[in-house]
Amino acid sequence: MTDAEHGRVVRAAHTDSTVSAYQAYPQDIAEPALRARAFVAPFKRERMT
Repeated sequence: MTDAEHGRVVRAAHTDSTVSAYQAYPQDIAEPALRARAFVAPFKRERMT
């Protein structure tokens, strides 16, 4: 299997000075973050990979 078939894909856009990467989050993290317009619990920065 390819990395893409395993779900190992980085989706990003770039310019000469920035890289913006897409990261999917489960709904229990995404919904509170969208309401607060910032990452809030249950998001944990120390769990980022």
